[in-house]
Amino acid sequence: MWQQTNLQDPNVVEPTEMGTAVQELTNQVSSRLPDFMLYKIQGNEIWRFGVLLLIIFIILIIGRIVRYLINKTAARFDKKPKTQLLTLFLKCLAPPAAVVVFACGVYLSRFAFTFISTHQPEGFSAETYKLWDKVARALFALAVA
Repeated sequence: MWQQTNLQDPNVVEPTEMGTAVQELTNQVSSRLPDFMLYKIQGNEIWRFGVLLLIIFIILIIGRIVRYLINKTAARFDKKPKTQLLTLFLKCLAPPAAVVVFACGVYLSRFAFTFISTHQPEGFSAETYKLWDKVARALFALAVA
């Protein structure tokens, strides 16, 4: 995890070593962008929202690819004798597999944003960080169910 909740103050999110490296990378990216991309909404630059949309778009494409591959494998097994149970299992597995990929994308997309911490005074609140995690877990639970 790139950021963790501060135990003394649960409303503060602390960056880990990986989070610090990501912060250095985002500082380098920010220095190369035009001024209008650096306009902030709740401590997050506009380009971060674009990254969020890009991540979700890529994850949706990956989900469709996973679903296609599982359905193609099911169709291949459907042609063989005595594999009806495996074929049925794979056909039932395809839609939830796409939702699992989407849940992973929702979980990973939160790393595009900054959250309030002792090192970062601006950003979304720690409650938003926790809510993002809960939404990703709920999507994953929905896929597994």
